[in-house]
Amino acid sequence: MNTYFRLILLLSMFTISQVSHSKPIVDGDYKSSDGKYHHVFRASGDYWGHRIYGNSPGSSVEGVFEQGEDVCRNQLGESGNIKFYVEEVQCCLKVKKISDKFVVSKIWVEGTGTGHALCNNHVLNRHQP
Repeated sequence: MNTYFRLILLLSMFTISQVSHSKPIVDGDYKSSDGKYHHVFRASGDYWGHRIYGNSPGSSVEGVFEQGEDVCRNQLGESGNIKFYVEEVQCCLKVKKISDKFVVSKIWVEGTGTGHALCNNHVLNRHQP
């Protein structure tokens, strides 16, 4: 019986260690290569996004986000690792790092408004304000 409890303790310590060392998928300030999209993912879980519409003034929204593997999924079984909530919009994205850039793929989006426009396929660069 003592060996069983030791095994459980070791597994618990390993799991806690792995969770505490996991890196966030996104953190900080990002702009798209074409300059149309700007995302800020704060460690607090707060989100800010801005979308530029051609020559018109841009539009900004604030909300919250969550991140983690399989945080959202579509009906085809494709999973996303970022989900943001702004106004009445919910957006599921898959973000992956390639080279020094971040590729954003839309998994699904619900609702209308600026948040919907921000939920799009694009390439991001880390932005230094």
